[in-house]
Amino acid sequence: MTEHPIPPHPMTLRQLAARWQVNEKTVKKWIAPFADELGPVQGNLFTPRQVKIILDHLE
Repeated sequence: MTEHPIPPHPMTLRQLAARWQVNEKTVKKWIAPFADELGPVQGNLFTPRQVKIILDHLE
């Protein structure tokens, strides 16, 4: 697992897309292969645990 410079905190899909300067549709495609590991999104926020999983896979 990778240590990230910013500790994971709740983030929206839009915030994740802005992090990599891509659109939200692109991030959805990137996280689709490990969506089962993420579990359901509560409302429009990814939990800190989900953000950590996303960052571990994509960075």
